[in-house]
Amino acid sequence: MVESANVKEGILGLSPRHMEIIQQILKRCAPVSTAVIFGSRAKGTYKSASDIDLAIKGTTIGKNDVATLREAFEESLLPFFVDVISYDSIQNQALKEHIDRVGIPIYQR
Repeated sequence: MVESANVKEGILGLSPRHMEIIQQILKRCAPVSTAVIFGSRAKGTYKSASDIDLAIKGTTIGKNDVATLREAFEESLLPFFVDVISYDSIQNQALKEHIDRVGIPIYQR
């Protein structure tokens, strides 16, 4: 697992507690091997209420896994909306390239 200490506090606009909550939720979803934050939080252009764009990677991630994670994040104590997407299901090549270029890994099993 990528420790939250490896991600400088403030670079993503997330406190250590927020990172802990995210990692605990991801840990409960066995198919997830890696999670990457991308978008405004990864680029450093986020605002205090910006959502968290999260791409998840794994060999057997299905729609049910994505739905379960979305629900878990909605029910969590995080004050942000978490937009979860399966990396392998992305059809837009430009989006994949953006994630590969600016994405910051925050979890690895």
